Amino acid sequence: MALKKITFDNVSKRFKSKKAVQSISCSFDSSKISLIIGANGAGKTTMLSLCAGLSKPTKGTINFDGPQNLVERRQSIGMVSHESLLYEGLTARENLLFFAEAYRVTSPEGYVEELLNKVGLEQEAWNRPVATYSRGMRQRCSLARSIVGRPSLLLWDEPFNGLDAGGVTQIASFLKEQKQAGIGAIIISHDLKPLTGLVDHVLALRRGSIVKNQTPSSPLSESELTAIYSESLLP
Repeated sequence: MALKKITFDNVSKRFKSKKAVQSISCSFDSSKISLIIGANGAGKTTMLSLCAGLSKPTKGTINFDGPQNLVERRQSIGMVSHESLLYEGLTARENLLFFAEAYRVTSPEGYVEELLNKVGLEQEAWNRPVATYSRGMRQRCSLARSIVGRPSLLLWDEPFNGLDAGGVTQIASFLKEQKQAGIGAIIISHDLKPLTGLVDHVLALRRGSIVKNQTPSSPLSESELTAIYSESLLP
């Protein structure tokens, strides 16, 4: 059962004395690409953690339209965080085959190679331990890992980190391909240019609160995204 929608109803999350997000009411459609923007410490990563079910709200409710079982729900999500979540001693191929087996993917060999090609990891690196990889290579492998279980929703925190210009273009194309296949995403990114024309929904946060929650009739341009981002940085 696919995850269709995530709805926040007056959600707040506190860590000890600090309130990370407060009184958040919004929704994320799993067939769309949502962008969460704001300054460092605005609550963006906390929002992704709440969407993934890795954290529970201190106040309010989060409704998941789809699997109600936590294990099944997490299987319907493909996540990229600041940690690669890769096994350093394994190769890229071995990492993806391990996760493919965990997700019970049929005929995984060809599928894994297809994913590694799509994220632009060079074939000569496929059978080298991840511990030998550059930051960009790890990022490519981590992005491939996030899709290996055929999720219905991607949660990507700064997916373009560590990538050169060619890699950024390739991952943006990869994201567009996933969207066309009906797989949506909730993305945190300071790099707005590669997302031009792809974003269906933007949520701007400032100090844990929503300053803009916009779902335009057509995907936003780079200048429109930049304007919303600038607004979120105001005092």
